Amino acid sequence: MGKLVNLRQIAAFFKSSLYKELSEAKKVYREQRFNILLSAKDFTEDEEYARLIENEKLLVQGVIDLFFEDKNGNLVLCDYKTDYLTPDELKNKELAKKKLSSAHSRQLSYYSAALEEICGKRPNKVLIYSLPLGDSVAVDM
Repeated sequence: MGKLVNLRQIAAFFKSSLYKELSEAKKVYREQRFNILLSAKDFTEDEEYARLIENEKLLVQGVIDLFFEDKNGNLVLCDYKTDYLTPDELKNKELAKKKLSSAHSRQLSYYSAALEEICGKRPNKVLIYSLPLGDSVAVDM
């Protein structure tokens, strides 16, 4: 079992700014399941098709890894990712942010909508915590 755990990644998490924020948070929620109805048009990039289905709804189910109310009362959404990062991406946080945001921003937009249903407001900040990077990157929503 011990060989499955990456101790470097665990140690990096406890040194991260995310861990500091969590330590100071007013409330922390982990593994929050949700079911929400979203507009079907949000699932296509075809503008013509989106107009045809704009009144249709789809049931979206998921599990939010983590969200919390920070010490200032802001709602923060965070998703943990294990995506492979190249050596250049590991050295350059902006490159890592670009890759991770591109791959996961749509998923996080659904999670943001779910939080609006759960908490009555959208998150003030959306983060991806990358285990290989050992740090979080903010995702623009």
